[in-house]
Amino acid sequence: MARTPRLTPDTIRARLPLAAGKLREIGSTDLAEAVEAAVDLVGSPGWKLTPPAERNVALFMSRWVKRTLEEKARLAAADESARTGKAPLPAATTLALVVEEGWRKFLAGEYEPLPPVRAARGQSPEKENLNLRPSGELKQQVEDACAEASEAAGWKMSAGKIAMSYLYDEYDISDEDQLK
Repeated sequence: MARTPRLTPDTIRARLPLAAGKLREIGSTDLAEAVEAAVDLVGSPGWKLTPPAERNVALFMSRWVKRTLEEKARLAAADESARTGKAPLPAATTLALVVEEGWRKFLAGEYEPLPPVRAARGQSPEKENLNLRPSGELKQQVEDACAEASEAAGWKMSAGKIAMSYLYDEYDISDEDQLK
């Protein structure tokens, strides 16, 4: 089954009158009137399609590293909260902000990520996903830059690998720690 095209403001504007007509055909005039009112709303100059929430970025890492990063992020958020008097940010939000900082530095040529550490066959630690929601737009810029950067570095980069490298650098996670 073919996927329908992504909904854009123009697509929505074009489909709403069709939907109102179909609703009238089946005798649902109340819903048809509501859809027609929506047509007037989306036709106004200030209307725009609300952007979807940022997509999840799942960073697959050792359970020990994940928990250590979360704890260090909680402590950093608590320190910031004490300093500013504002409520502390959740650990995932703090870590997403750090990832965005790393991505910006990478794009500006101010950060050179290291390739991931690999465990010997059969010696890999138990792993889990660290789920973050950094900027999707920034992630796309990093992914676009990865092909060229991968060739220059000699290893396959991705936004996720760059994010993990930067988190490890910022929170002092050593190569040995990554294998715990």
